Amino acid sequence: MMAVSSKRKKQHLIVAVMALLLVVCSLPARSEVQITNPWMRLLPPVSKMTAAYMSLKSDRDDRLLSVSSEVAEVIEIHRSTMQEGVMRMEQVWCLSLPENQPVELKPQSYHLMVMGLRQPLKEGDTYRFVLTFEQAGSIELMVPVKRE
Repeated sequence: MMAVSSKRKKQHLIVAVMALLLVVCSLPARSEVQITNPWMRLLPPVSKMTAAYMSLKSDRDDRLLSVSSEVAEVIEIHRSTMQEGVMRMEQVWCLSLPENQPVELKPQSYHLMVMGLRQPLKEGDTYRFVLTFEQAGSIELMVPVKRE
């Protein structure tokens, strides 16, 4: 009787471990986002806003949902476009990152609008930014201030 009970316990344990593996393997994997060449534009000290740029590349389809930093009251994702000979800028609510396709945040294109600066920027200073992605979660990085 004891051998049967011990054998049954082992079978239950094996079934439980297999079920746990199935659950873990079926969970969606988080994407990994590479962030390169981040920088924030140096503007005159009286300016209360600036822009930040960088390159993003995800190993899976993902979306940049929001950005925050202690340097500003708010940071929005914006896109500049030329319409009828006039450069226009508009807020976008998220930025799609297609799998393995670099997305450049650069002047006159997608960029981060850094508004309500809490202090004047100085060339060479760096500030912590937190980028929040739909799949990759939150990623912290240091963004240096540079002249154009």
